[in-house]
Amino acid sequence: MSNITSILLDDHLPRWEHRLATGAFAILAILVTVLVVWSAWFGNITALVLRATFFSLMVSAGLVAVATRRTLAPWRAVLYLLAVAVLVPGPYLWVNYLNIVRSGGIAGSLDITLFVIATVSVLILARYVIGWVMVALGVIALAYAFFGDVIPGTYGHAGYSLGRVTSNLFLRTEGLFGLPMGVAVQYILLFSLLGGLLLRTGLGQVFVDLAHALTGRVQGGPALTAVISSTMFSSINGSAVAGVVTTGTFTIPLMKRTGYRPK
Repeated sequence: MSNITSILLDDHLPRWEHRLATGAFAILAILVTVLVVWSAWFGNITALVLRATFFSLMVSAGLVAVATRRTLAPWRAVLYLLAVAVLVPGPYLWVNYLNIVRSGGIAGSLDITLFVIATVSVLILARYVIGWVMVALGVIALAYAFFGDVIPGTYGHAGYSLGRVTSNLFLRTEGLFGLPMGVAVQYILLFSLLGGLLLRTGLGQVFVDLAHALTGRVQGGPALTAVISSTMFSSINGSAVAGVVTTGTFTIPLMKRTGYRPK
C-alpha cells in the first residue's frame, strides 16, 4: 500500500478522498493482476475481450492517479467520472462478444458512445502522462479518418462515418485493442509482475549487487550496473522492458545520486 500512496499525491486532497482513491487504485491493481495471471495460466480468454478488459482497468487506474495530482476539485471530479465510465467497455465487450461477432462488428449507438468515452479517456490520460504530442497524433489520425474526403489527390479517401470508425477501432483487435495492447497484457505486465516478485523475495537484488560488484570501481560504474543487472534480470524473466521496470527502481535512483542527469 505504501507504493500506491507514493503514486497518489495527497498534499492537497481531503483525507477521505485520498483514502477512496487509494482503495480504488488498489482494487484496480488487484483486478489487473488477476486478469493477467488468469489469462496466462488458462489462456481461454478471447483476444478482444482480454485486451478490452485490460484497457478498461488500466486506463481507469491511470485516470485515478492523474486526478489525485490535480488541484482543482471540479476537474478531479470529471476525471473520477471518466475513470468510472471507462470501466464499462471491457465488461460490455465481454458480455456482448458473441452478439458482436454475429452482427459482423457493425457498431450500434451504445458501441459508438462507449468508443467516444474510451477515446476521450485515452487522450486525456496521454496528455498528462506523455504530453500534447501524442494527443496531437491521435487527433490528426482521427481527423484523417473522418475528413479524408476533403483531401485531394492520392491520400484522400471517401471518409469514414463515426459508426465505421467505431467498428474498426473498438469492435476489432485493431485501434484501441491492437497488437501493442496485446503485448502489454500478455507479456510486459506479466513479466513485470514476475520481476517484482523476484525483487520482493530478494533474488532480484542479487543481480543488482553482482553487477555493482563487477562495475563499482570502473568509471561510469552506476550506468554499467544498470545495464548489466537489467541484462541478467531480463535473461530470466524474458522481457527487456520488464527488466528495466524492475531493476530500474534501484539503478536509476543510484545513477541520479551519482550525478547522472535524468534526461
